[in-house]
Amino acid sequence: MRLAFLLGSVLACLPLQGCIVGAIYQSTIEPLDLNLRETPSGSTAGASDVKDLNLVYARIVWDGNDIAGAAKKAGITRIHHADIELFNVLGIWRQYWVHVYGE
Repeated sequence: MRLAFLLGSVLACLPLQGCIVGAIYQSTIEPLDLNLRETPSGSTAGASDVKDLNLVYARIVWDGNDIAGAAKKAGITRIHHADIELFNVLGIWRQYWVHVYGE
């Protein structure tokens, strides 16, 4: 009886485990440069993104995600700093954005 209760409790909590560690949905923004001591706040921002579809036996990735490409799209000639944003759903759909700030 006790073993059945323990096993039932573990099985009931398994769907919630992904929520705790971010396996079901994840959205984060992180700096690409850790030395931000003398970084001025840029007035112009640009972004580029990569889309990633990950299936069982195939992975499809398209678009570019480089800092220079994002800066060129936004007309930025002097880059102050950049951030990366990640969006992940079940590890199947991922999308990355590089945000570039400068003049």
